Amino acid sequence: MKPILIRYNPWWHTREVSKEKAGIRRSRYLNQILSFMDSGEIIKIVGVRRSGKTTLIFQLIDFLLKKGIDPKNICYVQMDDEEFSLYDKNKIIKQVIEEYQEICERNIEKDRVYFLFDEIQNINTWPGWLKTYYDNYKNIKFIVSGSSSTLIDRESVEKLSGRQIDFMVYPLSFREFLEFNNVEIKFQKNLFDVSFEDIEKNIEITAEKNNLKILLKRYLETGGFPNLIFMEDEKRITMLKQYFKDIIYRDIVRTFKIRDAELLENFGVYMLKHIGEKFSFTSYSKVLGVSTDTLISYLNMFLKTFLYYEVCFYSTALKSTIRKSKKIYCADIGLRNAIITERDEGEVVENIVFRHIISNYDKVYYWDNKYECDFIVKTYEDIMPIEVKYSDDPKGFNGLLEFMEHFNIKRGIVVTKDVFKREIQ
Repeated sequence: MKPILIRYNPWWHTREVSKEKAGIRRSRYLNQILSFMDSGEIIKIVGVRRSGKTTLIFQLIDFLLKKGIDPKNICYVQMDDEEFSLYDKNKIIKQVIEEYQEICERNIEKDRVYFLFDEIQNINTWPGWLKTYYDNYKNIKFIVSGSSSTLIDRESVEKLSGRQIDFMVYPLSFREFLEFNNVEIKFQKNLFDVSFEDIEKNIEITAEKNNLKILLKRYLETGGFPNLIFMEDEKRITMLKQYFKDIIYRDIVRTFKIRDAELLENFGVYMLKHIGEKFSFTSYSKVLGVSTDTLISYLNMFLKTFLYYEVCFYSTALKSTIRKSKKIYCADIGLRNAIITERDEGEVVENIVFRHIISNYDKVYYWDNKYECDFIVKTYEDIMPIEVKYSDDPKGFNGLLEFMEHFNIKRGIVVTKDVFKREIQ
C-alpha cells in the first residue's frame, strides 16, 4: 500500500499542490467548507460525478499547505482506485490510516492529521470506521467526498449523528461560469430579499451586457461541468457522453449489480428527453416494455447518483404531495444536450432555473391545478412562485397568477429572455 499512498500525496515531497490539480477557485463552496476546517465535524462533500468535488479537495489541501500545515500531516486517497481491490475493503480505511502513520511517522493520538478520502462510497463500511476514529482520536479531521446519496442516507446519518456536516456540490452555476470566464457579477441577493429596484439598478451591467448574452448562450449549450467548459465542442460532447455512461455503469450497474444495463441506459436517455415533464411510471413502463416496479427502482438509483432530481407537487396536504406525479430535472443541461440532439430552448432554460433554485433552496415544488406554475420555492417563512417564459414576448402567466391568488401570495417571478418589467395586478 505504501506506493499507492506516496503516489496520491506528492506534496509530502514537493510541499505544494500543482496548479493543474488546484484548478480555478470555487469561492462559494471553498469558503463554506473552510469555516469548518478547525472544528471536529466530519466534512462530507457530495454531488454528481465530475461536478468538481476532487478539485475542491485539492483546493482545501492547497489552503492547508499555504496556512503552514506540515505536508505530511495531510493524507489524500482516492478510494475507487482499482489497486485497493487487492486489499480487504472492509478494513481498507483502517489499513490506510495505519500505513500512513508508519510512512509519515505520525501518531494520530498526538498529531493533528487531515485525512481526505475521495469517492468513499466505494467502501461499504466507511460510516462505521469514521465513527470509530472520530470517537477515539480527536486530533483526526476527516474530509470525505462521494457521488452517491449513500453519503447522506439514513445509515450514515444515524451512525454519524452529531459528527458530520454535508456540502452539496453542483456543476457550475451561470454565475460561476461567468467567473471562470473572468466576468464578475457583484450583485447578489437572496431570492426573497431582492427588490425590483435592486435589479433595475444592476440590469445595465452594460459594459458587459452583450458579452453576458454571448456567455449565456454558450452556457445553455455547454452546461457547467468544470473540466469541460473550455473544451472544443466535439471533444466536450464526447466527454459528456462518457460521463453519462460512467454514471450508469460505474455508479449504478456496478454498485447495484444491475443485470439489464442496456435497459437502464435506455431509461436514462428517455428521462433526458422528458425533463421538466410530469413523470408517469405507468406510461413509461408501456413505452419501455418493463414493469413499473423496475422503473421505480431504476429512478431511485439515478436519484442516488444526483444525475436527476424529483420535484413534487405543492400542497398543504401531504397526501396530495406524495400521490401527484413528480417532475424530473437533470443535474446538468450540457450532459442532456450531448445525448439529446433535438431541444427546446424553453426546456433548457427551465432546467437551468431549477438548478439555480435547488443549489440555493431545499424545498422546490411545482403547481398544477387548472394551470401549471413551473416552480414553487418554499422556506420556513416565505413562498415564491416562479414561471419560465423564455421568449422575446412572454405571455400567459396563468399558473403563476392562479397560485398567487389561491395562496394569497403578493409576489411572483417570471423568467424571460430579455424583458424586464413589473406588473401590478
